[in-house]
Amino acid sequence: MPSGQPVVALLDGLPLQNHPLLAGRLSIDDPDDWGAGYQAAERNHGTAMASLLLHGELDVPGAPLARPVYARPIMRPDTSDTFHNPRRAATPNDILLIDLVHRAVRRMFEGESGSPAAAPAVKVINLSVGDAAQPFDGALSPWARLLDWLAARYQVLFVVSAGNVPAQLTLPVPRGTLSTVAAHERQQHALTALLVDSTSRRLLAPAESINAITVGAVYADSSTFTPAADRFDLFPMQGVSPYSGIGHGFKRTIKPDILLPGGRMLHRESLTDAANAATTELTPLNTAAAPGQRVAAPNVGGLNTRYTRGTSNAAALTTRGAALAHVVIEELRAGHSQQLPDHFDAVLLKALLVHGAQWGELESQILNGRPDVTDWRQKQSLVTRFLGYGLSDMEHAITCTEQRATLIGVGELQDGQALEFRVPLPPSLSAQVVKRRLTLTLAYISPINPRSAKYRAARLWVVPPKDEFNVERQSYDWQQVTRGTVQHEVLEGEGALAFTDGADLAFKVNCAKDGGEVTAPVPFALCVTLEVGEGVQLPIYQEIRERVAPRVGVAAS
Repeated sequence: MPSGQPVVALLDGLPLQNHPLLAGRLSIDDPDDWGAGYQAAERNHGTAMASLLLHGELDVPGAPLARPVYARPIMRPDTSDTFHNPRRAATPNDILLIDLVHRAVRRMFEGESGSPAAAPAVKVINLSVGDAAQPFDGALSPWARLLDWLAARYQVLFVVSAGNVPAQLTLPVPRGTLSTVAAHERQQHALTALLVDSTSRRLLAPAESINAITVGAVYADSSTFTPAADRFDLFPMQGVSPYSGIGHGFKRTIKPDILLPGGRMLHRESLTDAANAATTELTPLNTAAAPGQRVAAPNVGGLNTRYTRGTSNAAALTTRGAALAHVVIEELRAGHSQQLPDHFDAVLLKALLVHGAQWGELESQILNGRPDVTDWRQKQSLVTRFLGYGLSDMEHAITCTEQRATLIGVGELQDGQALEFRVPLPPSLSAQVVKRRLTLTLAYISPINPRSAKYRAARLWVVPPKDEFNVERQSYDWQQVTRGTVQHEVLEGEGALAFTDGADLAFKVNCAKDGGEVTAPVPFALCVTLEVGEGVQLPIYQEIRERVAPRVGVAAS
């Protein structure tokens, strides 16, 4: 069973705390006694999110989190919902939402009405909630502004779902004939229809928050199912998701930041639209049956689990990844306590969540679905809108191998200051013509200035030593990566390097005011990974470890 104080908080519907999978693992805080009017059968969404946080997908469960999860309800059954039984959960109509969220977060860190702080050790807050009536249109929503302010005030990381959007599709296939079309052709038609209709799939508030990590979904889960003749699985596993909201974000920042699996969704032919027999209208099926991600659920028909799908799931799995990464940080802190103060945990977790992200095969899927896009800048923008920084691999970010070494650094800067981090070059790379990769991720939480059009008060950036390591940028626009509060870059090369033992790479983190005065130091975290291609037997990790251990530290400039 879990022990210690929660480092992860869940703002959602009220979970079913006595569910066999959740009992003893949640710290429920219900100061307004919403639970009294919250029937067990109505606790679906909060229970599902708590299940994913604690266990991951139940079809391939991981070890449960070692600490309890703090859960505070911000949704309750919608009293106006007379169509569904059980009623759907929604944010209350008689309370201003931003006031409710502000009060909930302040209660965690400062307490309320004379009571002590409810969850002062929390570093990450999961918010798998979005406003379907407020898709992002270029202007920041009040909800997103609140999250940005709260994140900077309490140095806490919000993990926000990108939002689910309608997944109806129109395919250029005669009605009633889709089952006769080969599976790969169906997938191609579906992907093209999805990519062409990108304007109606915008992020939902508060996913545009600049300080939050916004999570979209990829089309993946661990379920098994037997397909029916009239139900179509239209997208490839680990492919683009038809329901995930897409970016860009505020001032063309990269949003969503990352993607994680959100579950698969079947479609069936719509029988209500007979206007055009030359096309097939498809409607998504959001049922409790597979495929999808299996989660804990109120007992219905003797079953206490069900299958779900959505960006809410992807966000919950991201927060679970942050909790697992926090365990690694604590292990590092045990050996280097003075170099990893816990007030850097939020920005360090933010950097680690993004550090393992890359476009991978998803890039070619999107470009193959839009052969009409030929300009390289338009291609880059199209892929970024759907993928952000790409599919995140947390295991890759928090583990090393003999051929891969990851170094982390933290610090804080004011306007006009810089900190320089140095990474020793492994001698075995000298004069070697091998494929190598440099990945760097800089993350921070910026104070905000709502009176400025720039909004973001501080701007931090780092210039990759691409010439010194003989590598070139991949995937992302080098200017766009510095517009938000996460700079993630992947650089690759394979030309020979000439250097002597003792040489290193310099990474200077710079800070400048952007939309206002920087009145207090801005905490940041930097992750740098050096690696060589698979099958290249070079002791990268060991050589870097031997050279970095005696001279851990940073130099001010």
